[in-house]
Amino acid sequence: MKKIATLTICAVMALSAAALTGCGDSSDSSGAGTSKSASADRDVSKTADKLLNDIAYKDQLTELNEDKIEGVVGVSKDLFKSAKVYRGSGATAEEIDCFEAVDEDAAKQIESTLESYVEDLKARFKDYAPGEMDKLEKAVLVRDGKYVFLSISDDDAKAKEIIG
Repeated sequence: MKKIATLTICAVMALSAAALTGCGDSSDSSGAGTSKSASADRDVSKTADKLLNDIAYKDQLTELNEDKIEGVVGVSKDLFKSAKVYRGSGATAEEIDCFEAVDEDAAKQIESTLESYVEDLKARFKDYAPGEMDKLEKAVLVRDGKYVFLSISDDDAKAKEIIG
């Protein structure tokens, strides 16, 4: 009887500890460069499609073939398991980039590459289309475990809500 009581207490303590570990969130509310603790599996394709369908874009976004991602965005194919990228015509900075990295280290590399990519876009759009700078300044970049999301749109609040 004493052994059963001890096992029950240990089980309750383990469950309590597990529940408390999920309470923290290291993300900030700014969106750009936000990192979260690792979470359950996410579907990058569904997230990208939700961003595409639930946010109003000025440009017509089209899906970029996975084989072209490295050449356009700079993210090496060996860093991700899956990806879905939507890009505009180039007349706007509007874009959606969603990646499932091979691991968390690769996700950090993807995040860093996307940070540099956004900075490069800022330099290009500064003189070409200065009206796009607000979107680029409010770009939503989130790393969540092995997942990385970038949304460049007029509705950063909606993008943050969708990415979670």
